[in-house]
Amino acid sequence: MTATHAPHPSATTMETPVIDQATQAATRTPPEPLNPCDLLETLFQRAAPTMSADELQHVANQAGELAYDISDRAADLAIRIGGLASIDKGTHAIGAFQSAEGLPGLMFHFSDVFRHVAGLVSVSGNAEAMARRARG
Repeated sequence: MTATHAPHPSATTMETPVIDQATQAATRTPPEPLNPCDLLETLFQRAAPTMSADELQHVANQAGELAYDISDRAADLAIRIGGLASIDKGTHAIGAFQSAEGLPGLMFHFSDVFRHVAGLVSVSGNAEAMARRARG
């Protein structure tokens, strides 16, 4: 049996009586799990309205720099893996690319890395725009 809890009042309209909120929460299906990109964007959207223009600008700068660093390291790693794969060809293959078994996990990992970068770029752009509006 899974216990369910009534949502925080900010998550529902205040016009709905608390008992109805609890009933709705108990019958509602749980939300889909968030991937790290969605989680980052959700947390930023919740925090952003309480942030100053300077704080928003700081988030924009840091998220942009982090996205650059992650993508730069991923590109370097992809080049190195490409080099290993080209060395693994032939009858004397001794490396990690002797079969296709390891490739799906590697590609899923790169997919996650690119999603993380996309989330950081999105947060950076949103924070930059919000900082400009706050200063404007």
